[in-house]
Order: sequence, then structure tokens, then C-alpha cells
Amino acid sequence: MIFITYENDLFNFEIKGKDEDWDGIIGKFKKIWLFYDLGNKKWTCPKNRILEVIYWFMHYNFLFFHEESSLAKLVEMKKSIEVELKVNRKAHFQGLGLKDTTELFEYQKEGVDFFLKRNRAYNCDDAGLGKTLQAIATFTHRDMQKEIDGVFIVTRPTLTHQWEKEILKFSYLYTSDDIVIVDNSNKKKIFENIIDKKIMIVPNHLLGDVFGSYKSKSTGVKSRWRWKSYVNVLEAWQKKSIALVIDEAHELANPDAVKTKAMLTHKQYFEYRNLLSATPAINTFEKYHTAFRFMDESVFPMSYNAFKLYIAKNIGDNWDQYNIKEYDAEKIASFKNKFSTYMIKRLKKDLPEMKHKQVLKPVYLQMTQKHRELYETFTMEELSKLEQEHQNITPKLIFQNFPYLMQIIDNPLLLKGKIKGDHLTKMLKDWKFDYDIRFQALNDIIKNSIDNNEKLVIFDSHPNTLNLLALYYQEHHPLVMHGQMKDSPEDRNRKEDLFNDRNSKHKLFFINPQVGGIGLNLNAGTHRIVVYTTPFDPTNYAQLIDRCYRITNIEDALVEILILDDTFDTIRYSRIANKMELNNALLTKNLTKEELKNLFLGII
Repeated sequence: MIFITYENDLFNFEIKGKDEDWDGIIGKFKKIWLFYDLGNKKWTCPKNRILEVIYWFMHYNFLFFHEESSLAKLVEMKKSIEVELKVNRKAHFQGLGLKDTTELFEYQKEGVDFFLKRNRAYNCDDAGLGKTLQAIATFTHRDMQKEIDGVFIVTRPTLTHQWEKEILKFSYLYTSDDIVIVDNSNKKKIFENIIDKKIMIVPNHLLGDVFGSYKSKSTGVKSRWRWKSYVNVLEAWQKKSIALVIDEAHELANPDAVKTKAMLTHKQYFEYRNLLSATPAINTFEKYHTAFRFMDESVFPMSYNAFKLYIAKNIGDNWDQYNIKEYDAEKIASFKNKFSTYMIKRLKKDLPEMKHKQVLKPVYLQMTQKHRELYETFTMEELSKLEQEHQNITPKLIFQNFPYLMQIIDNPLLLKGKIKGDHLTKMLKDWKFDYDIRFQALNDIIKNSIDNNEKLVIFDSHPNTLNLLALYYQEHHPLVMHGQMKDSPEDRNRKEDLFNDRNSKHKLFFINPQVGGIGLNLNAGTHRIVVYTTPFDPTNYAQLIDRCYRITNIEDALVEILILDDTFDTIRYSRIANKMELNNALLTKNLTKEELKNLFLGII
């Protein structure tokens, strides 16, 4: 029996009575990071971890009992979490503050209505359905109604200027003098310096710098972020009410990231909070936890790890005790029932305004003989090393110990100088880019596209591969633009506009999903995308395939994904395209030699 008490801001755990598995219980206490107080001779944890510990006790089937002090504190903690949602059913879209040239589709007006009726909301519409326009219409309306006098926009570094451009395009209420974009030159103690500004656009990677600069004795943003507010934003910016817009909100899902902590510890200064993301939580339900901490903590009134324990039916493995292997379907369903109050999501396929469709076309290719020999030699040599070092071979072990597996598939030139072994080194030395069947397939696609006077977007996750492709086609077809990581937001917008100009000579746009997978609208320039190699991140994939598929399309969109059949590449594509979960019992299964062979043939 475990007795739980509360004293001096700590919950205490004391084992009473005889227990045959005493050492086992102590071992579990250590595993879940309880602290042993030598003075009181009790195990302890801070109050912010108590629910997590209780869920662990339930997971281990421990018998525990709350004494009066502990029970009273839990009741107090529960009462302290208030519902933050406020509803105004009378509010509705009127087009206030929007230019006469700004026209919204009916579903967009319904979206603005949804946001105006509540002070907290999450727009999860498909990419290309105008989430930015709906957000601008919402805060412009609130500004016109004197509900707010400031707007704080958080977005990707590459999208800051895009937001400014869209605001000035759609709303007559603001001028460029009303907007400030935060960068390294003005990020420190910025609020007092911009009291005349109405809109502040902050790259999400600078959130820690913006708020952290107000520390009384700054120890640097990279030091441990304490869960406290460092600046009263309302007072420093001299505003009465500020609207918060978090664009690409899924990028703030990690509760341990400085940018997430910085925003969470200052959210109380923003009465109106709108989150935007077409991909809020692909495959991982627990990512919703941080989103609701931004909106309304009463929905998930527990810590991130406690939430994972609560929604898991099967959790933990040798690598991560919080890795969810199977969800509890009933608990997931109960939470989803609450979502409709806060979240809105429209799919393109369901909207009558979406006149055209998107065609996703996987193109399965057989490796050339030289590529196949290189792939098989590499995998066999690496497997041999693993078998000597480990008794059991699991898929997870392979994923963790094969850092070069996808590079040998995607572009063997990426491995030059990285791999030891005379035979492999010689094979890599003799490798040429045109040995890759995907390069040959891309040549045919580009030739067909240029012959038909069509433009084409080519995505690849490896910057070095993109450089090689761009250099080659610049020599043979001087029609290329290359979106690079070093591009400034202004360069990015200029290239977007140039490519979308149907009269421009630039027919090919090579771009990395990290640069152009989010925020770029390229459907005015082309309806066709080629994915040279598939990204491993399902969010990146879901975003990039929609760059040429927007509500304003005038023709069907075509996305061709080049896949090397009978290799691990097919597993990567299946996982991305079908949202297949790999964080389950399959990862820790001991593989037979036949299963190992199938794994590298793309069968799992």
C-alpha cells in the first residue's frame, strides 16, 4: 500500500505494510523519477507531476491511498483550472475593415463567424483554403469593433513578409507603418520601442529571444527557461487587448522547446487566441496537448507526459517509457468530442467551391543494376556489423543504426567520404548521378513539361541533391529557380511571384520542403509537382503536395512521387501516404533473417 500526503509544495509517497515486491516498487519509483528525501525518508514529487505519477501507479497496478492533505490539494488544483473559452453567439462576419476587392467564399465567411463567436479557436482547414485570409478578416473585425488594439502574429521565419503582404492586400485598416517584423536587429526589449505599431509579426524561432530579453539578469535564452512570465506584454506595448495568431501551430507542439515555453508563459496577455495549421497532429494525437494549452487548459488539465499516459492503452519500450504503442480508443473519442467547440476543419474534397481535384500519382521505378548492387552491398555490410554487436535485431534498431540508409537510396553521392570499407568506397567513387533511375525519369518529365510550355515544381529533402539538379538543368535549360535555405523572406516572395507569372521564362522551380513546403502558393504558375525523394516527416509531405492545389485552382493538380520499388523507399512512402504508424509493437519485434530480407525489399 502506498500512502500519498501533501506538505510544503510536495506530494510525498510512503510504502506501508509488507510487500513481497518491495524492491520492485522502489525500482519503479526510480524509473518514473521520484526523488527520495533522506530527511523525511519519503519519496516525493512536485505538484505539477502528481497526475503523471498517479497514472503510472495505475499503469503498474499499484494500490495507493490519498490521505486528507493530498486529496484536498488535488481538489484545489482541479478547481484552479478554469474554462477559458468565452462564447459570443451574436458575433458574425460583416466584412469590416476589408477592401472592396477582398472576396471570401461562403465557407471562409463561416470560418470567420466561427472565430468571432469564441475567444479561442483552431483553424485546421486543408492547405490552400485561405486560413490566413480568415485570420486577417477576424482580427480586422475585432479591431474595427474596438475589441483589440494590437495583433501578435507568430509564424515561420520564411513567412513573416508573406503575412505583411497578405494583410496589406486584404485589409484597408492597416498600412505598412502599422506593422513591425521582428528580426535579430530589433528583438531585444522590443515592446517599448513599437508602441505606435498595431501588428507585430514574430518568427517562431525568436520567441525565446523576444520574451527572454526581459529577464532581470539574462543568462541567455539557451539556459533553462523557467515557467514564469518575464514581461507584461499589455503594459510594455501599451495595449488594452491583444489578439494572438499562431500560424503553423504544429511547430510549437514540443512542450520542451524554448519557443513553446516562451509563448506558453506569456499567453495570459492575449485574450483572443487563434491557432492555424493544416496538419495539427498527423499520427500523434498527443500533439494536440500543447495546442490546447495555448487555447484552454481545462480541456487537457494535466501535464504532457500525464496526458500520454492517460490516452495510452500500451506505453513504453526499451528506448522511451513514454512512447505510445497503442491508444485507448474510448479516451481518444471522448477528447475528440470536445474538439468541435474549439476547432474547425474543412477538407477540399467536401467543398462545392473546390472545382478541381488533386491527383496523387506514385511512380514506382526499378533501381538500375549499379544502384541495386550498391544498395545491397551497403545493407548487407551494415547488417553484418549489427549482428556482431547485438543479439536481437529489431526494426527500431535498424532505423537508429542506419543513418545512411535513406541517403544510399536517395542519392549515393551524399555518402562520399562518409563510409569506410574499400569495396563500398570504390563503388561510391565510380557512382554517377545519371545512374539513378529517378534522374532519368525526371529528365523525361521535364522534357515533356517544357515541350508543352508548362511549368514544374520539383521537391527534394536534400539540399545537396537540389543543388546538383539545379546546376544540371541551369546548364541545359536556363529556366530554373532554386529555393534555398539561405533565401531571405523577401527572396522567397520574389521567386514565388516570378514563378507564378505565366509570362516569365522560369519554367522549373527546385525547392526543399523545409523552405517551400509551407506558405508558398504556386498554383498560379503550375498545376504539377514532382517529389524527387519523399520526406520522412508526414507533416512536410502533407504540406508540400498542396502547394499547387488551392481554392483558386483553374485546373486539376497533379503530384508525381518517384519511388524506388523493392527497397525501403516503399515503406517510407506507405508510412507517409497512408499515415501508417511505426511507433508500435512492430518496432521492438525480433526479426528473422527472412523478415530482415523483406524489410529491405520494402515489406513490413
